[in-house]
Amino acid sequence: MSDFDLTKPEAVDDGKGNAVVPPQGGEPNPAPSEPDGKGEGWTAILPKEYREKYAEQLKGFAKPKDLFDAYIANADKLKGAIFRPGENATDEEKKAYLKALGVPDKYTLPTLTEEQKGYLGDVESFDKFFEEAAAKTDMTQAQAEAFYNLYVSANVQRAKDAQAKKAQILQERADTLNREWGDDAKGNFELARRTFKKYSTPEFAEFCEKQGLGTNPDFIRVFYTIAKRVSGDPGTERTPGSVQEERRGLHYDSLNERFKPKD
Repeated sequence: MSDFDLTKPEAVDDGKGNAVVPPQGGEPNPAPSEPDGKGEGWTAILPKEYREKYAEQLKGFAKPKDLFDAYIANADKLKGAIFRPGENATDEEKKAYLKALGVPDKYTLPTLTEEQKGYLGDVESFDKFFEEAAAKTDMTQAQAEAFYNLYVSANVQRAKDAQAKKAQILQERADTLNREWGDDAKGNFELARRTFKKYSTPEFAEFCEKQGLGTNPDFIRVFYTIAKRVSGDPGTERTPGSVQEERRGLHYDSLNERFKPKD
């Protein structure tokens, strides 16, 4: 049988007079050279390429034992280390990594108080948004709880500040309206209230109730203006050429009570 094989790569010299077969696709990694005794201090026992490559790191070790001690200490620290999977990691490896970090499959968020729920509004959407953000950033359960509490506090405070600012603005406008109307404030208010009662539908009244428009000075002013432009008093029915007819009976629901002007 022939000693030649066309399928095997050609052997090359490894720099020390040894013929080695390189791995397919490139030259073999050369073995470290022998110590040349030219290094400073104990580093003279190291191959030249080690001294050159790790020159800065070696400066921190006065003797070989120091280097060995550092290696042992670092090895102990790495025993419980969790290493991030590489780019080509499988889904199972990535899932195991997240589990090791403490990232849950589903987050358990802290329970909100009724006051917090009131300021946040749509709590379900609020929680859903947070859970999606936590999952995208690989938060642990503990991190999610901490950030959730901060997130809730910030949003509740923002809502309180906005509410206080709105109340301040409405009070300023109410004061302005009362000053403008002076002694006629109560009469003008009653006129606006009758106008709202006459022309609003139950659906519109319900909408106004939910939006808190009953005590809005601008809203009151609008219906007062409508009343003056239409007939002067929506409680009076008029027909062309007729005299004033009997005034309709007026009944005010809870919404109208919110129009009550400031005394």
